[in-house]
Amino acid sequence: MSWHIGSEQGFSFSLGKNYKFIERYLPEQDCQKLLSTYSENSYENMWQSLFTCHELFRKYAKAVSKNLGYPYPNYDEVITKYTEEIYHSLN
Repeated sequence: MSWHIGSEQGFSFSLGKNYKFIERYLPEQDCQKLLSTYSENSYENMWQSLFTCHELFRKYAKAVSKNLGYPYPNYDEVITKYTEEIYHSLN
C-alpha cells in the first residue's frame, strides 16, 4: 500500500513511523479492510484476515506495477488458490 501511495504521490515524503499516516492516503474502505486483518479472536477470523490480505495485496500490487510500467505476474493468484485449498481441506 505504501508503494502504491509513493507511485502516485512521489517517494519523497514519509508515511510516518510504522506507517501511522497511511490512512490519509488510502480510501476509507481499504483502511477498514486493513484494520480488519488485525482481528485475532477466532480461528475463522484469522483465515478471513489472510484472505483479506491477499485481496488488498493483489489490488495494490497491480496498481503499483501499472504505475511503474512493469508486468504483473499471476503467482499471487496461484498462492491464493493454494491457500484456499488448504483452508477448505481443514474444514
